[in-house]
Amino acid sequence: MITASHNPPEYNGMKVMGNRGVELPHEEEVKIERIFFQSKLKLAAWNQIKQPLPVSDKFSRYVQSILETVGGAPRQRGLKVLVDSANAVSVLSTPTIIEKMGGEVFLVNGTIDGTFPGRMPEPTPEHLKETSRLLPTLKADFGVAHDGDGDRAVFLDEHGSVCWGDHTFALIVRDFLENYPGEKIVTPISSSLIIEEIAEKYGGEVVYTPVGSVYVSNLMLKINAKLGGEDNGGIFYLPHVAARDGGITTAMIYRILAETKKPLSRLVAELPRSYIVKDKIACPNSIKERVTEGIRNLPRKGKVLDIDGLKVWIPPHSWILIRASGTEPVFRVLAEAPTKSMALRIVRDYKTKLSHIIKSCKNHA
Repeated sequence: MITASHNPPEYNGMKVMGNRGVELPHEEEVKIERIFFQSKLKLAAWNQIKQPLPVSDKFSRYVQSILETVGGAPRQRGLKVLVDSANAVSVLSTPTIIEKMGGEVFLVNGTIDGTFPGRMPEPTPEHLKETSRLLPTLKADFGVAHDGDGDRAVFLDEHGSVCWGDHTFALIVRDFLENYPGEKIVTPISSSLIIEEIAEKYGGEVVYTPVGSVYVSNLMLKINAKLGGEDNGGIFYLPHVAARDGGITTAMIYRILAETKKPLSRLVAELPRSYIVKDKIACPNSIKERVTEGIRNLPRKGKVLDIDGLKVWIPPHSWILIRASGTEPVFRVLAEAPTKSMALRIVRDYKTKLSHIIKSCKNHA
């Protein structure tokens, strides 16, 4: 798949998919790279490759798959939905999904244009300011904004407030476990405690992965888990495909709102309250491995996971995660707590510890 996902228009890239519709594990990508760079590949002339399939045919099957998997929605409650497609591919699918579920669509940034003239493709609150202002004016029930390749869906409530990705994931988890009690939920180590609390309340089990959609997809396939999710608006649903998919995420939220007859702001307000604070600290790439070993020796007060950096649960309702960035010369520090001040305090405390470790590793380099 040729895509730069949520990145600005000057970027492009490739994702390699396996025959189950998900990205290949890293070790498989390395094998393909080795074949390519060692020129151990068979080349074909342009007129000897397979014929492409028409896009319209593929999209109609894709939409139909989502409608059959989600099961539709009460058509007597036609919701008004603002769709911000970021001038990208989801304009071909999300409006159709909503209309076939009985909804009315207001479309913005709806002309496909790879220069992204309407907004930058990553659906962050900063990039969605104009979209947020439109929602109350249009009297829409909710809004949904996609990234460039449409695999993420970030939601806005009826007032135009951008919903935290963990919150909409929690609503989907709750709805899912009410229908499939005891199932496993796969999510990265950076996800909110809200997911754990909802899963525990409804008899589910949370299984953690390193940060990255490829880890979620492949673990879901390995353990046959039906549902996975990330805090960035990525939802994975195995009965459809074990990959992030913004179309089925939109259909799930639409159905939940239609069936509960509650506004999105109220559903989010009913969730457990918590605050996540994110920070980072500079660290040369050359010493990241030694620093990671150092943080694994930090004092541990509760449950610990070290599958991606170090995550320490701090009883009763907090945690701290320290992990090396895969793209920048930094360590990321995330904390969640019942209050913002408590989360900030935890981040400050562990940033100090991390600074000492980085300094020590530099001195011994």
